[in-house]
Amino acid sequence: MRSLERQGHSPAVAEDGPAALRMAKDQKPDVVLLDLRIPGTSGKLLYGKMLEHEPQLGSRVIVLSGESQSSEDAAWFAAQGLPVIPKPFELEGLFATIERVGSREHT
Repeated sequence: MRSLERQGHSPAVAEDGPAALRMAKDQKPDVVLLDLRIPGTSGKLLYGKMLEHEPQLGSRVIVLSGESQSSEDAAWFAAQGLPVIPKPFELEGLFATIERVGSREHT
């Protein structure tokens, strides 16, 4: 969190899937860091729900994937054209991806 703040971002953390969905609706984030494993749901399911309610978020998602997570899920997200960052990751790579995704034209 502090690293993101030092980069000029205002991060918010959701404790579970329903909270993340509420935040996506209420806060209209510039970028969403979406883990494949989320308490109470999955990254794929949450992504689908976010798109139902906030379709413009589709181009603003960066997927974080840990070693123990399904390579099928990571491949699915990559097929959607979403950047997938494997964990553990270097902060510089994360910051560059956030910059790239956040600077896209969002409709």
